[in-house]
Amino acid sequence: WVSDKFDLSFHVDGFWPALLGALVVSLVSWFLNLILDRD
Repeated sequence: WVSDKFDLSFHVDGFWPALLGALVVSLVSWFLNLILDRD
């Protein structure tokens, strides 16, 4: 829905691929936050 509003050509076929993609993005973000934490 958001990508359609910004005219981006982004599409996910189904709930499970979207959930898997969100999980991968979350894990990569968490891992990079552990490595690059500047506190």
